[in-house]
Formats: sequence, C-alpha cells, structure tokens
Amino acid sequence: MKGLLFFLFCPNLILAQITITDADLPVSSNVYYYSNVIDLLSVDVNQTGGNYNWDFSTLNYFDQDSLEVVSVSSTPIAYQFFFNNLFLYPDHYATSAQSTQDVTLMSTVTISDRYDYYKASSTSYDLVGFGANVNGVPTSVKYDTIDQVYPLPLNYGTVDSTSAYYLTSIPTLGTYGQWIRRKVEVDGWGILTTPFSSYDVLRVKTTLYQRDTIFIDQLMLGDAFDRPISNIYEWYANGQGAPVLIVTSQSGAVTEIKYKDDLHLSAIEHDLSGLEVFPNPVVDDLNFSSDMSEVVFIEIFNVNGVKVSEMRYKNKISLGFLKSGWYLLKLNYTNRYELVKFLKN
Repeated sequence: MKGLLFFLFCPNLILAQITITDADLPVSSNVYYYSNVIDLLSVDVNQTGGNYNWDFSTLNYFDQDSLEVVSVSSTPIAYQFFFNNLFLYPDHYATSAQSTQDVTLMSTVTISDRYDYYKASSTSYDLVGFGANVNGVPTSVKYDTIDQVYPLPLNYGTVDSTSAYYLTSIPTLGTYGQWIRRKVEVDGWGILTTPFSSYDVLRVKTTLYQRDTIFIDQLMLGDAFDRPISNIYEWYANGQGAPVLIVTSQSGAVTEIKYKDDLHLSAIEHDLSGLEVFPNPVVDDLNFSSDMSEVVFIEIFNVNGVKVSEMRYKNKISLGFLKSGWYLLKLNYTNRYELVKFLKN
C-alpha cells in the first residue's frame, strides 16, 4: 500500500531523461515534413530545465516544408569527390546529404544547388563539407577542420564548443572560405507537446557564429564579414530521425518556428510546369502527361516521409503493390527534382 501511495503522489519520478544517439538523427532516403508556425511570439525559448513540460499544442501553421535526406551516391557526381571515397578521404566519408538554400554573398559569390554532407558515428554528428555550383562551376568543398554539429551521445547537461574552417578556390575570381564556431548545450529535458504529438525530449541549444572571407585575385583585395549570430533550439526525441521542434532566433528575436508533422497535402505548393499524372486516383498503372525521359529515377514516399519504392523512369509505372492512401512521387533529374502528389485507391 505504501508503494502505491508513493507512486500516486510522486508521478514526476517515473519520468526519465532520454539519451540521443546517432540512431535518432536524420536517416538517408527519408523526408521529414515540418509545419511553419504563424505566431513567432508563441514560444518562449527561455523556458527550459530538467523535467520540464513544454506545451505548444496550440501552435498554428501557415505552410509546410521538408527536410530531405538523401544518399551520397544520389547527389551530383562532381559534388561527391571528397565525400564518397573511404580510401582517400576517410575523415570526410559521408553517410548522408541534405539539400540547402542558394546563397549570394556580396554580389560576388553565388552558391546554388548545394548539398551539405554529413557523417554520423557513435561519437559525433559532423558536417564534413558541401558540393555546389559556385559561380556556376560544380565544386566539391571539404572542410579543412570538420564542423562537429553535435558530440554524441547527447545527455542533459552536455556542453561543447567546436570550431571549423574551409577555404576553396573560385575560378576567375579568387578564393572563398568560412570560419564557423558552435556552442552546444543540452539545457532541458522533459515532455514536449506539439499539435502533432507528445514526446519525451532533450532540448539542444546551439549558438552559431560564422565569418565569411573573400579574396579577389584581380584586385588583390580581400574582405571578411560576420553573419548574424544565430541561436537554434531543437527538441529531439528517440526514434524520430530529426528534431520534433525547431526554433531559430537572431539578435534575441525569434525568426522561425517549425514542428515535425504529417504531410498536409493542401499545404504543398507545386511548380511542375504543367506536369500531371493520370489516372489520379490510381488503381494500378500511373501515366505521365508529357515526356519525362530526362528523369534519372523515381522515388515514392508516403505521407510520413518514408520511402516505399524506388524505380527507373518508365512512361507507365505499376503501383498495384501500394496500399490505399496519399503518396508523393519524386522525379529525380541530374541536378533537380519535382514532386507530384497522387491518391492510390
């Protein structure tokens, strides 16, 4: 009887701090969907601690985006030089890649079609470099000092500080490089509730400092500038493969809030140049409305972002093996991809 009373009146004691390992980080060939929150004042990032209850169940979203994690071998060949050669570059041998946004620096350096390359191990999660079109030239850039995103495993109270650096030549221009410093602190654990689900979580705060350097050979002139300091707050749960909540701030102001979610098909924006598939809904064979012979291969994802099939392009594909429900069809070209949704009956 005493044991039962102790259990009833001390419920917080049954909660346990989780540990985050490389098994809880992004996995290749998965898409993680996020809902972007309307009200940027709805989350107070200063609220944290041990055995904390973050209740963000009333967050409202206005659109969705995704984190797509791909295999290194599926990225452009020219990008893979340092990241897919275990024999020559073992320290930079990557386990996955992620597409990132285009960047233009000082109207001088344009970085487009970029993939960041990550290496996950039992002791760390590292950003080892990137591949991109730098001023229109396909380029593979390894970090001279690898950027450790997290030490692993992560536990409540983990504190870490690391620096990274890279420098690369830009044809007809000169050189471009970046210095990066990360301060990582696991400053909370407990229960997180979002509009999608509830989780046992660790909260990880990253303070990110970045300095870009450019040297123009023709002018014999160089310059360096600091990017705004960013604070990134991420809530991680076991088995989710990506943060279940992300809040970003600069200069003390929250600039982005997003939570892991199912795919809301109404929130997807398509720019597919009139591409359609038919019939839609489909029972068995799916056809394309135009010639897609430039497609290298096709992937199919369910609404949870899990890849359920991969195949070479054909004018007609058989989908009789799929269960009923909504899916995303991903058409992979050499340097880009397109998405189209369809319903399987």
